[in-house]
Amino acid sequence: MTCAIYISATDVTICDNDIRSSTESGITVNGDGVNPIIHDNRIHNCVGWGVEARFGCEPFVHDNYIHDNRAGGISFDGASGRVAKNNISLNGHYGVMTTGGTIPGNILTIDNNQIRGHSTAGVSVFSGEVRITGNDIGSFPLGMSVGIEVSDAGVAHIVGNTITYCGSCGIFLNNAEAMPSHIVGNNIWDNTYGVRGGLGCAHGIFSSNIIIRNSIQDIIYNLPPCPFLTFNNNTFDTAPGAAQGSYNATSNGLPINP
Repeated sequence: MTCAIYISATDVTICDNDIRSSTESGITVNGDGVNPIIHDNRIHNCVGWGVEARFGCEPFVHDNYIHDNRAGGISFDGASGRVAKNNISLNGHYGVMTTGGTIPGNILTIDNNQIRGHSTAGVSVFSGEVRITGNDIGSFPLGMSVGIEVSDAGVAHIVGNTITYCGSCGIFLNNAEAMPSHIVGNNIWDNTYGVRGGLGCAHGIFSSNIIIRNSIQDIIYNLPPCPFLTFNNNTFDTAPGAAQGSYNATSNGLPINP
């Protein structure tokens, strides 16, 4: 094991360290019930992830500066826990990524972080249930492809985030059909697309979002028409010359009205 710190015991605290240049991840957390608190560290320039959580663990990762790690910032694989108040910047492909599901009945929470400048996505939910709230996600100038991506069997509650300057789109929903994804009270500004929905995306609930100044379109659902979508109380661009759709929002080319 060539990560800098490997944790497989309960009730461990890792704080006030400078963790750098590991040939794998900076910190790896592994095993059922393993619940470390990881805070106030600088974790950077590792070949793998800044923090990697696996196989039933539940770390609380807060107030760290996690940057310039080649694989990405934080990875959850079959794990849950909380990621809060971190600066997660300029890592490789992802700021935070979930795969392998989360612990049943235990939602992974990602809240109040600054997540900036990742080449693929700020947050990617490939499986499991994740609550994403109060984060500042994006890239300036336009660079990071997607702010939040929910795909495959992922389920996300996306509430109260600011998502800006993403080169592809602020939020991308694709094959997210196991349960509804709730997108409520977000500011989605100055991206290429605000929200995009792709193949198999259904059951989405969009409420009370401000989705404006996105250069091509605020909301677009393409491929087959997406069933069971709910849109209410959102603000879209309505200025003359905005993209097609009476409220700058379409599903398979047909306007969506709030």
